[in-house]
Amino acid sequence: MTIKRGQDWGRPGRAPADLEWFDDDASVAEAYTRGRREVGVRAGDMARTLGVDSARDTAVAFPVDLLEVSSSVAGVRHAFAHVIVRSRRGGWWRGPIVAVMNAQYLGRWDVAPRGHPNDGRAESLGVDGSMSFRQRLLAARRLPTGSHLPHPEIRVRSVAEETFVVDRRSRLDLDGRRWAVDDPIERPEVRVTVRVVPDALVVWIAAGEVR
Repeated sequence: MTIKRGQDWGRPGRAPADLEWFDDDASVAEAYTRGRREVGVRAGDMARTLGVDSARDTAVAFPVDLLEVSSSVAGVRHAFAHVIVRSRRGGWWRGPIVAVMNAQYLGRWDVAPRGHPNDGRAESLGVDGSMSFRQRLLAARRLPTGSHLPHPEIRVRSVAEETFVVDRRSRLDLDGRRWAVDDPIERPEVRVTVRVVPDALVVWIAAGEVR
């Protein structure tokens, strides 16, 4: 059951002895595709969102949503932390950007401080392609603290599903790994849908070091 406002989140306990532990978000999504529904995380953007760096006396299990990413030409994949579309040449500094965030963080950036990875929704951020380099630089300087919002050229929505187009000028990254949905190159654009899968995983954070 997805979390509701005012509810406690996370269940202290002992992690299963045969639990598989992961150090990056993409590997968790791959494990889900293989059929795993309970995992442990030690590093990555979702691990940071769950508080992996906090001092804990016991392990904690969290129910966590997942992102299902589908394309009419390339099938279905999954993302654990985020789905990002940006310019191949301009990267973060030129052109439009779409970020569908299940996790709060993207590397050192606090991209979605208002989101929650178990509310049945994702935070969808859209950066207007006309946003200047100077304005992007100013926003980037604020991203580590989550103070980049609100901004007139950054659109933010809470969504259960998001659809966008990936064309030849764009790249699509799932948990930091490129998914080349637009190959072969003769396709001018591909429609991609991201859907939140509520309560997809039970995710453990350990107390102390996991060996």
